[in-house]
Amino acid sequence: MTRKLLPTAIVCAWSLLGAVYADTPAATGSDSEITDAVVKKLAEADKDVAQHIRVSTANGVVTLEGNVFTKTQMLSVLQDARAVPGVTKVQNHLSARM
Repeated sequence: MTRKLLPTAIVCAWSLLGAVYADTPAATGSDSEITDAVVKKLAEADKDVAQHIRVSTANGVVTLEGNVFTKTQMLSVLQDARAVPGVTKVQNHLSARM
């Protein structure tokens, strides 16, 4: 009986392990990879806002510069940038144009 269950148990364990890794965020990358990921996330959220923002990264610290249209958009941009794996801090140099 044990011999019949062992292969099934191994297959189940591999399936569960694959599911865990599929839901794990991407590993932290280089500063340029983090910058690219932040730019992509901002563009996916709002292209019009993202095109007015410059993103740079040094040692995991992301700096955002440029203009947004409202303070609500600024908060959203900051939140999106912080959510990117590998970002350790976000420096806000954004201005809200009224």
